[in-house]
Amino acid sequence: MSSNLSNAEILNILLEGANLDEMTSRSLMQRWLNDEISDVQTGAFLSALRIKGCSGIELSSMAEELLKVCKLPLD
Repeated sequence: MSSNLSNAEILNILLEGANLDEMTSRSLMQRWLNDEISDVQTGAFLSALRIKGCSGIELSSMAEELLKVCKLPLD
């Protein structure tokens, strides 16, 4: 699952105050995890998300992508 939007297009969505859909949120997190986003871009994305506020879809979609790659401790 991947968004066809470029990093710049995703950032523009956030700067306009609009929420990302599930697929785009997942794609953004995948790009972070794959080091496809520079430090400067990361700062811009995080600032835009902070100003706009994260939606539930954005948070849950990104968290699910993180859970796919994080090893959870066994009980």
